[in-house]
This record gives sequence, C-alpha cells and structure tokens, in this order.
Amino acid sequence: MDNYRCIVPDHLGFGLSEKKAGADYRPETQARRLEALIDSSGLDQITLVVHDFGGPIGLNYAIKHPEKISRLIISNTWMWSLANEPSVAWASRFFGSALGKWIYTKTNFSAGYLFKQGFNDKKKLDSAIFDHYKLPFQTPEDRYSTWIYARELLKSKDWYQQLWEERSKIAHIPTLLVWGMQDKFFSPKVLEQWETVFSDAQIVRLKDGGHFIQEENGADYVGAVEDFLQKYDVVVG
Repeated sequence: MDNYRCIVPDHLGFGLSEKKAGADYRPETQARRLEALIDSSGLDQITLVVHDFGGPIGLNYAIKHPEKISRLIISNTWMWSLANEPSVAWASRFFGSALGKWIYTKTNFSAGYLFKQGFNDKKKLDSAIFDHYKLPFQTPEDRYSTWIYARELLKSKDWYQQLWEERSKIAHIPTLLVWGMQDKFFSPKVLEQWETVFSDAQIVRLKDGGHFIQEENGADYVGAVEDFLQKYDVVVG
C-alpha cells in the first residue's frame, strides 16, 4: 500500500484525541468535524473507507461532496434509521439510560467487552491489540463518548434516515463492500440493503469474519482493498 496516502482521523473523544467533559459526541456533530477536516486539508479524489459508526459519519461527506469521492470502501456499517430493529432499539434505550451510562463509563463496556464480542473467533484477538483498544479509555470520564454512541444508535435515527434518503447521490461511485458474514451486530441482511444502493459495487464476503474484519481477517481485508484500488486506480495529486 506504499503508493497511497492514508489519513486516519482521530475523532473527538476516541483514540488519543481530546476527551473533553460535556463535548458534543453525537455522530452528526462528528460528521461536521470530519467535513471541516477534509475541506481544510484541500483533499480531492478521495477513497473513503468507513466501518461501524464511521459509515454515517463518513458517508455524510460523500453525500454532500460526491464530486470529491473517487471510491468507497464500506464494511459492516449502516446508514439508515435503526428504530425498526427491535434488538437495536431496545439496546439503545437501555444503554442510553442512567444505568446504561453507569455500565459504559464504570466498566469500559465498549472497549472492554463489546470489542471482544465483535470477533467471530476470539482466539484471533491478540492481547496486545486488545490492550491497545482499551488504552484510550482508562477512566470513566474517558468513556463518556462511547456511551453517547450507544445512546445515539436510536436518538440520531432521523439523521441516519435523512442520509439514507439521499443515497442516490453516491450510487454511481465505484464501491467495495467487504463484509464479515458472522458479524453479531450487522448481519448479512444489512449487506443486502447496501447492495441495493450502488450501480458499480464489488462485494467480498468473508465467511468466517466477525465485526472487526480489519483485525480478525486482516490479510483478506487488505488483499480485497488492494485489488479494488488497482482496479479503480486514480492519479494522486
């Protein structure tokens, strides 16, 4: 992958970024921050790679600026209201409560538990990688942003649905869909919904992959991405 420039934004409240108490961590606000970053960097001919909450956060930019996106790489994510998904709606209501906030912030529920559950074969979760994902969330205050994401699975439903209703704006963009078919969070039915969107989509199904295919099926994921980038090669300015 030496021929490509890779920019990985560290969204506010995650990774090593600032975790300011009371900051607005809603996905819609994160999307506005990402838009500001891309625009201020003068980026063009972008290959946009999205996963999990990065789906709506990143594809918001693609919908607003499709002329700047040359390719899309999408894996195990969504971009529509989840209000009609009973398990998701229940989980978001429960974890969006005061008790849910306590669970997320006091136990490091997201990085310490859900991340592990995202693996189909937990033996593939290297302990050093696991520690790396838990490292940025050492205190209850550090974990506040992860609780907001759980709450906003349902509360941001109108914003997600608005993005879905504008999906035709990105339907023409060459797209790679790489999917872990054993994902406990986003089933193959979610992939089928994505398949209805794009006129030029390459689909790679990782039959034994869970939610975090970049970690669990790294070689297969990277191979699929490399093949896709070569097929739709662009000149990097």
